[in-house]
Amino acid sequence: MEINSGITIVGNGNIAWSLGYIFRNAGISINMVVGRNKKNIDELSSFLNVKGTDNFSDIPSDSSLILLCISDNALPEVVLRLSGLDIPVAHTAASIPLSVFEKKNTMTGIFYPFQTFTKGILPDLNKSFPLCIEASCQKMLDLLDSFARRITDRVVLLNSEERKKLHLAGILVNNFSNYLITRAYGFLKENSIDPRLLVPLMDETMRKVHFCDPETAQTGPAVRGSQSVIEDHLNMLTEHPDLRELYLMMSKGINNYFNK
Repeated sequence: MEINSGITIVGNGNIAWSLGYIFRNAGISINMVVGRNKKNIDELSSFLNVKGTDNFSDIPSDSSLILLCISDNALPEVVLRLSGLDIPVAHTAASIPLSVFEKKNTMTGIFYPFQTFTKGILPDLNKSFPLCIEASCQKMLDLLDSFARRITDRVVLLNSEERKKLHLAGILVNNFSNYLITRAYGFLKENSIDPRLLVPLMDETMRKVHFCDPETAQTGPAVRGSQSVIEDHLNMLTEHPDLRELYLMMSKGINNYFNK
């Protein structure tokens, strides 16, 4: 599908910064960035070298797409503010269904990058992350697909319910695992051990999932049923009751799953 103009980005958080950077490096024009916090918008617009505004009425009428990179809670209000614009609109939220646009007459959709983004850390540009799209009509689907295929090789059609399930799985493998890493780092720091010693182990754990099922790769005392090792570790965590409870819960879960 031919794209006649650029994207207007609404938002100034992790996704806005990261997608803006990815779009720019893919040669996709960004017309403007819009948000309620003028200081943050000025920072993002300077980073992307585009115009920025805190006034929604400044959105260029010839924008090919308005992309809402904002929080779930802010979406309904912003969608209402855009209801008078005859411009295609999509949001990037995992858990908000397409029906959030039900009162808007223009083409609408969802442009959900299934990747973790952190403001201040430039995202990888290897075009390997899945980008999930959904749309109110075929024309809108074609528009989203045309933008998506310029920034990734993995465009996936998912409806709102499927996307929510994928998001849940993503929470398990990304957010929960990062929390575990945070706690492991803290434990080693408290014991004057360099937490970076964990990095090669984490790298190898993730490398293995590229060529074997994670069930096959599971190791450790819980899957082996090494109760003496587990008890020793639990004793070491006496002064960290929440971490001790987490260790015990995970060990029981692993043992129950792999020794059914």
